[in-house]
Amino acid sequence: MSWADRRSAKLNQIEEEKKKIAREREINQRRADLLSQTENQPAPSTSNTYTIPSSPSSSNKMNDEMTPAQARQLFQDLRQEIADLCNNQMQGQAAPVVPYRPRTRQEKIMENFISNPLQVHNQLNPRKPILVYEGTNFPAWEAALDRTIRHVLVRELPFTDKVDNFDSLAVDEASTVVCLIRNTVVDALGDILDAAKLAAPKAIFELLKSKCSRSDRRRKVELLNELVTLMNDPAPAMEATLLVWAKLKSELSQLKMTWDEALGIFLQSYYKAPVGVDRMTFEFTISQQLNDKEAPPFNDVSTIIQFAANKLRNKPGATLQIPSVPNPTTADANAASTVHQ
Repeated sequence: MSWADRRSAKLNQIEEEKKKIAREREINQRRADLLSQTENQPAPSTSNTYTIPSSPSSSNKMNDEMTPAQARQLFQDLRQEIADLCNNQMQGQAAPVVPYRPRTRQEKIMENFISNPLQVHNQLNPRKPILVYEGTNFPAWEAALDRTIRHVLVRELPFTDKVDNFDSLAVDEASTVVCLIRNTVVDALGDILDAAKLAAPKAIFELLKSKCSRSDRRRKVELLNELVTLMNDPAPAMEATLLVWAKLKSELSQLKMTWDEALGIFLQSYYKAPVGVDRMTFEFTISQQLNDKEAPPFNDVSTIIQFAANKLRNKPGATLQIPSVPNPTTADANAASTVHQ
């Protein structure tokens, strides 16, 4: 409706209100005249009728003789008419108009994210990182997730560096982040999340981080695997071969790894799951016990592998506990138990 139409409608409404007020005043005047005449004129003792004198406001319409019953009825009718006019006047008032408030930029961005989170995520991260089971690309995946959340929240500071930040999300925002996480991990990790039955984004992110985030030990495992690959490479040497070996030697030296620790890593990497034990569960259980430890020696790795093999082969639903290894963390045991269930 244009401004001129609204102005015309408002003027018409004002005219109607004026007419109603004038009509109400006329009725009030008629009622006052009627009451005044009724009170001032003594009731006749022998007659059941009386005459209402004329008044300027009645315009000679009430000069007929009326009985007291008729006068009372007229009075009641006038009261009802006044009440109806007042009621119609209240109903005819226009409803208050809510002022228009344009949506903010953050509201528009959040609405778009909630309606299609994966599309927004892929637009912000053209490489579309998918978290692999081994967790080797966890830093890149976490950076992409953090970039998307900071964009939709219009936030400058990092978000995923403190897991408590997930608690600040609204219900619809939290469910959308969970949807995004589940759509950017491989199926094997999705199966772990399903088995854990986690719904909060904070708990899901913590589980994935404990499973996949790169630690010094994980980096040592990767470098030793590269060493084995180089040793087993049957291809003739090229100009870059010596550079690859030199780079690998330099990185291993920086990690200050002992031979005892290296043997433990080789044992963990190349020990196959026994018959009747699920390979993924077996590897995940061992990794949970070893990844957060500074430099577990060969004997500790051997003990953990033996315990994991016995528990998972004989009691698949049992919670893994390693009494011979010092300081087993509660979080590791709980995570392993979650996967077993």
